[in-house]
Amino acid sequence: MKSPMPDLMAQTAAADDWLVVGTIVAPQGLQGELRVYPDTDFPERFEQPGSRWLQTSPASDPQPVELLSGRWLAGKSLYVIRLAGIENRTQAETLRGSKILVKAGDRPL
Repeated sequence: MKSPMPDLMAQTAAADDWLVVGTIVAPQGLQGELRVYPDTDFPERFEQPGSRWLQTSPASDPQPVELLSGRWLAGKSLYVIRLAGIENRTQAETLRGSKILVKAGDRPL
């Protein structure tokens, strides 16, 4: 009988490769923007355009996504971001609950 330990260790190692930096909580408006609660102390993770990864469910693998823009909503304590390919509220709604990730070694300077 095969031991479950190697599989568990592989899952843990894979999880350790990523940092969750935010959770998409809702669409913002009609143009595909997303509201994100941050899980990071580095605002540039949401304000500077570039590559990020999106995990749509705990069982799914992270998929690359391009952050186009982001801004802080002080009164709400969240960010509003725009991702490439998300152009309307319907598309944005499908991402509710998704996690935004960066590679564990991707530390801001």
